Amino acid sequence: MTADEHIMQLVSNGDIAQSVILFEKYQISMYNYFRKMNHSKSLSEDLSQEVFVRMIKYRSSYNNQYKFKPWLYRIASNVRMDHYRSQKIKFDGEEMPEIVCNEENIVDKQIESSRKLQSAINSLREDQREILVLSKLQKMKYTEIARMKNTTESNVKTIVHRSIQKLRKYYQENSWL
Repeated sequence: MTADEHIMQLVSNGDIAQSVILFEKYQISMYNYFRKMNHSKSLSEDLSQEVFVRMIKYRSSYNNQYKFKPWLYRIASNVRMDHYRSQKIKFDGEEMPEIVCNEENIVDKQIESSRKLQSAINSLREDQREILVLSKLQKMKYTEIARMKNTTESNVKTIVHRSIQKLRKYYQENSWL
């Protein structure tokens, strides 16, 4: 059992104050996950907060035989889907992200590359996009993603591989390579 699982077990047993440790460790990861999935800063902040509210609310459902991180991302995935259902939004991948430039001297080529990549990622189906974001940007292991999504590790690998092929094809079709 890792430190995260131990801390979550304490939270599960009623020591809610320990959840602060998990919040501090995972808040940025949650925000980044939502930011890549929905492209809205304020919505990402709200959904990130909701993940930790649900973590505490459903703490008794945590099973310490499994890793904490996939369990938390499962909550995040459910929060995102619940949000879209409540708003009756069907995300079609056509939404363009807002581009945030914090440094004044960012080169136009970097901004354009970022837009191209985000456009290519948006061209993927939502399930492909989510698994690609989890594996490549959130650095989750295939086994963790498989457990989270109730599928096999080989299926996750296949989805990641096909997603990358689709991104490559999208770049070729748009003459970006």
